[in-house]
Amino acid sequence: MIHLTSVTERETNGLSGLISHHYYLCGRDDEWTEYQMEISSDEYYELEGEEQVTVLCYPRTERILKFL
Repeated sequence: MIHLTSVTERETNGLSGLISHHYYLCGRDDEWTEYQMEISSDEYYELEGEEQVTVLCYPRTERILKFL
């Protein structure tokens, strides 16, 4: 479980193909480790304006299992 502060969301445009946009949740934990986790477009819009987020994720890949 990771508690992120200083949370921002970022959107990038792909070159072409089926998935043309990528969305990321960015932030720092309590030890100032920086994270950038890929999220869905729905999660991107749901998280807009959030300053802190707690996520349950795989430790090695940082893939989000769920938001707490």
